[in-house]
Amino acid sequence: MKDFRSLLEQQFFEKFYKHIEAYEDDKIPYTLDLNRKYYLPDFRVSINKYIETKGLFTDSERDKMAAVVSQNPEITIVMVFQNKNTVIPELNLTYSEWCDQHNITNFGFQEELEIKMWLLKNKGAAKQWLH
Repeated sequence: MKDFRSLLEQQFFEKFYKHIEAYEDDKIPYTLDLNRKYYLPDFRVSINKYIETKGLFTDSERDKMAAVVSQNPEITIVMVFQNKNTVIPELNLTYSEWCDQHNITNFGFQEELEIKMWLLKNKGAAKQWLH
């Protein structure tokens, strides 16, 4: 089994591994505060299509995602939240509403059917790499 950075990543992988090509395998460039950085998405589903899982969606994570998405229009990043209805107090928005404002498709982890439908529609030649 892979070493995951969070329990949510591990749970996502365990449910949907058949639809995933790679874990933390790609580096996507972006610039934030005049610094060149690289974003490492959690899961690659197919070429230029990624899943990012999040429990806590901090201000710095939101800034990063906004920069990555706006600077890389050729890629698709889908956010899967532990709870997409968590409110960002300073914005008075939920995680899901923030994503909607930034044109980022998003799901709650509990939305298994919707996630699976998105994965089936967007997957490439997924590899099975359990060990």
